Amino acid sequence: MTVTTTVAGLPRAVAGWAARGRVPAGGLRTAAFVLGGCAAAWFTAGTRPAALTGGCLLAGASLLAQASGQFPGRVLTPAGMAAPGLARARWVEPGMAAAGVARIGRVETGGAVRVWAGAVVAEIIVYGGLAAGTPAAHQRTAWILAITATLLLGARELAAIRTGASGAALGGQCLLAAVIAPAGGPVAALAAAAGWAVIMLGWQSGRTATVTAAGAGSALVVAGRDDGAVACWAGGLTGGRLAPLPPALAGLAATLLLAAAGMRDLPPVLLLAPAAALLLAAPGAGHPHNGRWDWLVPPVLQAAECAYLAALGFARGVPAPVTLALVGLIVLRRRKLCSGLGGAGDGEPGRGPAWAGRAGAGWLGWDGRVLAAGLAAAIGLATLAWLALAAYLGWALCRSALAGRLVTREGEAG
Repeated sequence: MTVTTTVAGLPRAVAGWAARGRVPAGGLRTAAFVLGGCAAAWFTAGTRPAALTGGCLLAGASLLAQASGQFPGRVLTPAGMAAPGLARARWVEPGMAAAGVARIGRVETGGAVRVWAGAVVAEIIVYGGLAAGTPAAHQRTAWILAITATLLLGARELAAIRTGASGAALGGQCLLAAVIAPAGGPVAALAAAAGWAVIMLGWQSGRTATVTAAGAGSALVVAGRDDGAVACWAGGLTGGRLAPLPPALAGLAATLLLAAAGMRDLPPVLLLAPAAALLLAAPGAGHPHNGRWDWLVPPVLQAAECAYLAALGFARGVPAPVTLALVGLIVLRRRKLCSGLGGAGDGEPGRGPAWAGRAGAGWLGWDGRVLAAGLAAAIGLATLAWLALAAYLGWALCRSALAGRLVTREGEAG
């Protein structure tokens, strides 16, 4: 037995031990989250011994998080029947053959999403801990790298959903940072995590392009846009005739250019210019998103929105941990929508492609968030707006998760 085989089999072995000892998967998830938080606390010290201790704790957290995903669970099949022992359920688009569902969009159980959500929250906290432990002269760079690593993790997950891959949180991207931190310092560790994420995102995107057929999972792609009232209204005006990807890419390019140019010295009214540029993607909301490359729209919109919020936050003095928290919540929200478990309205659990086309209509979507952020920054209330948006998203995610647990329990009781 090779070392690689042994390491790869550790999560399953831990899951088996926990099952024999009647330790629930939720217990492993909680332990992983606690260990991840402890690792982040050690990283904030900024010393080499503390970084080494944090790395060991993070390795244990990663093992427990992966082991918790090995537990079998009850899920709903596309026909709505309980299927014990399956880890995932797949929804079939109308008119598609059942034999072709292997790569068409995945709807995970509430338990599977909680595994990923807890792990990604822990990973974001770890990045925050590394940034907080950076010397003052390099703090800004470290926080930018932490936000970038978080955003790239979210983009990778959006691509992974299309191929049936599981969550990458508390995986190689985070562990690489833990290994490099004791020797190279927090900035080097965060840079390595971000670089690894870029490589893995390219690899995952290549797999996605290979396995994705035109029209596959289009309803979940529409849901993953996280459109609000403005985008839905603009999409209705075009009648679905405008291809969604080109305007989304144009909005991303304009936002990145304006962010790179700097927003610190811009007059208040010009702070809305990137938001206006990003709204170029709004009219594409009415399109069915059934093109071969339309699955890219959610990660492109996510990147543009988070880049704008991060650049504007740094320019207007928003505390970096608040910006990191807001970006992390946006990543969680959009990933949940793309996996098919987002709410059709305020916190209602998803029901598959039937509701997905207007999943964001009852929410403050990406369009509303960028407009609210730009207006708040223009009148000098950036920090308050960032906190309010983070609180809103956190409340909405918690409400949706609670509703999902109630629905699951009702189904089990029946």
